[in-house]
Amino acid sequence: MNTTARLLAMVIAPASMALSGGSAAQVFDDGFESVPAEFQETHCTLTRESIADPVQRALFKPDGYEEALIAWNVLFPPDREYPDSYGDKIAVGSITFYPDRRKLQGLYMTVPFTADETFHELSHRPATATLTFPLDPNYRWQAADSVYVTISPCRGDFRTIAVTNPDPDDETYTKGCRKRFHQTEKFVYGATNCPLYPGHRYFLNIVFEEIGDDHLDPTTTSCSTEYYSDGSPKPQDHICEAGFKHD
Repeated sequence: MNTTARLLAMVIAPASMALSGGSAAQVFDDGFESVPAEFQETHCTLTRESIADPVQRALFKPDGYEEALIAWNVLFPPDREYPDSYGDKIAVGSITFYPDRRKLQGLYMTVPFTADETFHELSHRPATATLTFPLDPNYRWQAADSVYVTISPCRGDFRTIAVTNPDPDDETYTKGCRKRFHQTEKFVYGATNCPLYPGHRYFLNIVFEEIGDDHLDPTTTSCSTEYYSDGSPKPQDHICEAGFKHD
């Protein structure tokens, strides 16, 4: 286990807490010992030391990142449970930590769910004015250029894939369980391209970075650059969102 990643946020409170003005996020500074049962890796057999390829090893629970544990009904507020989401495209990213607007620099999110016996579809749309967020309809979105999402029995598993099925002993280490989202697009899991065992716990791992060169950098994000009227770039604040829908 990578003990250099500090457990940043454990978001397990009902989203209704945020509706009443409270925060749904609880912050823990005492490491991984405080991870509750809902977020335990019940079927993860990997460790960093067991990954031979140094490039892929660095993408598993990557150094320099804070790990945000997010409940499904916080990712898709106010009261959705897996596999449902709310509306067309829910804003995910900095706004997920509502009422805070958390910077996504050096941070990844991981969301547990229990696989069922059917396949599901995760759809992505770049942040636009058409995105919705039930807890704050007046929030001004800032777009992300890309988002990298994986499904794995392990939290923080951002390994990349060069071939279709490099490890037959790991059903999620396949291209079908990993997606670099850029435009309006989707991917399907639970089917043959990303097979999951019903009843097993998996994690939706989300990081706002390009990862185009099989590398993660905790000092950067994929948040879009905004510009002043004279065309010069504004300072990057690493606050942004993308839209997701789950069916």
